Amino acid sequence: MFKNIIGHKRIKNLLQGSVQSAYFSHAYLFVGVEHLGKFTLALEFAKELIGIKDDKHPDILILKHEKNIISIKAVRELQRKLNLSSYKAKYKIAIIDNAHFLRKESANALLKTLEEPPKQGIIILIANSLGSVLPTIVSRCQIVKFWPVSNKEMRLFFLGNNISPAKARKINKIAHHRPGIVLRAIQDSKYLKEQENYLKDLQGIFKGDLIFRFNYAEKLSKDKNIAQEVLKLWILNLRVELLKKQNKSCLLVLKNLKDALYLLRTNANARLVLENMMLNIN
Repeated sequence: MFKNIIGHKRIKNLLQGSVQSAYFSHAYLFVGVEHLGKFTLALEFAKELIGIKDDKHPDILILKHEKNIISIKAVRELQRKLNLSSYKAKYKIAIIDNAHFLRKESANALLKTLEEPPKQGIIILIANSLGSVLPTIVSRCQIVKFWPVSNKEMRLFFLGNNISPAKARKINKIAHHRPGIVLRAIQDSKYLKEQENYLKDLQGIFKGDLIFRFNYAEKLSKDKNIAQEVLKLWILNLRVELLKKQNKSCLLVLKNLKDALYLLRTNANARLVLENMMLNIN
């Protein structure tokens, strides 16, 4: 059980113990930053409960956001299915990915199900942070906190998969102990190269003049999703540098990037946001 999942030994033991004892919470909240393997582990847990090997089954219901919104209509449809009798299994399991995208009315509708859960129903919510989910929902779930995978677990994984030390160092620089990024970098060399280039671009921005920075901002603004991923990568690497050097200017740049990332998640004009960010990088 969970043998192909990197790290998270404590969580795997917890869930495995629940399966073996047949003692579960009616609702779980898996919390942690992106790419830690929360959804993967939730799905594997659901498959163990149902007793299947395939990812798809009528008794496993998966709800994802559409354009960063989980609507009340989608929640009500999930509730309808969850209240139906199970197809063959003993349980019906709902996985709500990116639950931080629940609108207030959607969250309130879901709250009714959490307060009076179906007898055979188990709900697993997945979110980036506790603060992004309504406190009333948080209070009705068993919290399962995910953390970046330890150095030891990463070394064991790389050794077990014959990843060379040189490649492991490259992957670690972009992954920051996040299994989802590690696996993608191993499977897709083009992706690994792209991420390495984004880190080089950051150094170029520090050294470049305003014309270079504005040209880069224009290029990056063409895809808002990619822009957000690039800023997240830069933020993670600057945090590491900050821990090493305790540099005040690095701290200011980090704040500037975080502010820009926040605005990119709204309807703000991406190019204006990125150009303003470039103006404030020293």
